[in-house]
Amino acid sequence: MPVEDINTQAWNVYGQRQLARAYMPPIPDRLAWTPWEGVGPGAEVLGDITGRRVLDIGSGAGHHAVHLAEAHGARVTGIELSPTQHERAASTHADVPDVEFAQGDVAEYLAEAEPFDAAYAIGTLPFIDPHRVLPALRDGLRPGAPLILSLLHTDLHGRGPSTEVAPREQMILLRDDPPLPTQMWVLAPQLWEDLLTEYGFRVEAIDLLHHPEESAPVIQQLIRARRLHDRPARVSSRSRSAKPALAHAAVGVGAILLSEQGLLLGRHRHGTLGLPGGTVEAGESFEAAVVRELREETGLIACPADVKLLGTLVDHVEGVLRVTVSAHVHAWRGQPATQPNESVGDWAWHPLDQLPDGLFVCSAQILTAWRPDLPVDHTPAHFTPWTSLTSCRAGVSRGGPSLSRPWSRSTAAIPGNRARRWPSTSTAPSSGACREDAWRRPSTTCAVKHWRPPPARSSTSVTQTRTPSRCSPHRLPRAPISIVPVRPVSRTTVASARAVASRAVSPKPPA
Repeated sequence: MPVEDINTQAWNVYGQRQLARAYMPPIPDRLAWTPWEGVGPGAEVLGDITGRRVLDIGSGAGHHAVHLAEAHGARVTGIELSPTQHERAASTHADVPDVEFAQGDVAEYLAEAEPFDAAYAIGTLPFIDPHRVLPALRDGLRPGAPLILSLLHTDLHGRGPSTEVAPREQMILLRDDPPLPTQMWVLAPQLWEDLLTEYGFRVEAIDLLHHPEESAPVIQQLIRARRLHDRPARVSSRSRSAKPALAHAAVGVGAILLSEQGLLLGRHRHGTLGLPGGTVEAGESFEAAVVRELREETGLIACPADVKLLGTLVDHVEGVLRVTVSAHVHAWRGQPATQPNESVGDWAWHPLDQLPDGLFVCSAQILTAWRPDLPVDHTPAHFTPWTSLTSCRAGVSRGGPSLSRPWSRSTAAIPGNRARRWPSTSTAPSSGACREDAWRRPSTTCAVKHWRPPPARSSTSVTQTRTPSRCSPHRLPRAPISIVPVRPVSRTTVASARAVASRAVSPKPPA
């Protein structure tokens, strides 16, 4: 029997059992992403959904959809493949305003429906082949729409996620009834991020939500992703001046600063947009030149140790050899602002998937050498990396997700870049380090937070920090917390993400 048919049959039997018991879960006061109260965030991770169309994937008994409609003013559609689960929701909540329930396959439903403003799945998405459902979600969501997924990470036997994209057997448990076997895609966070990136989403955060009891090994993943905007055909760039450069102006630097808000660009008085940078002065290193130009043009303060030189770009303009050293600045202090008597100002952060037109050609060359998948047009230049390019993974400042890709070329001519693909945040683990004191590279490119509720059952987010440097006091680690092995316990059942994984703690029956 096909994998998804096995799951459909299991959830149909589950719904029949709950109908026979006439059990319906109460409408919650707060949206919970796990079966455990007080663990993790609530509906705020969906953003402002008042008046917006929200899709509940695998809506089950429908209580989550009703909560979002009544408490947050959303217009919610619950899609459920199991006829018996759909019957439970439709028969109980048919008269609730701004809530509707549909029965069918989510991919087929999205192919006919108008795009939604947001979507979420609480424990249900792992029962569907991700290679089938994620493209359908991309096409069924509006650009910029959030996609929030609660997924099983570690089961009751302490068995952690898989490192390959393949389903495995997990059991649905309900009271004293025989367990129902299913096939679930229980994947490591890196695999989920790679899949979401491949199919047009940007992963913004991954949380690991721990069971309230220390002895229970069950862990849920909470992934916050966003549907990427449809890109324009191309992003244009404007050429630099043909006026011959002075001898001392032939060598310069350009700096990449990437924060959670995007890439830092300023507007030149001639109208072009460019990276911070400028001429290298006599007697200073390239790192010192980057630090000085950054301070003079933007007011930001950095240390030479916070500057990683990426490589050299060489091109010719009107017979003048121009050499530009590209650099990545991974920590700084302050906020960028227009400085007096500078030719570049109006500094702003621009998302990598929404770069503006009119980039200064030198900045465009730096960006496509750094990220070959950026669809930026420019005149060709010759780029020579200064280090093993897979060891230089530029990430966002203050501990945010890494938005870079591994370097894919050594000394090579960079043509006007023509790559067309979904912007990717995916990177493989790096074998090198950008600095001697750099932390071990992460297993996922998004910072993974561990949620461990204290004895009082209040939810807290614990993120490990690194001792800041004297120059950059606000620096957070560029590598997230590693996912530690969990302790197996002596249990005889394996809980699915949607079933009652917490029956040892909560006596309430599942939905």
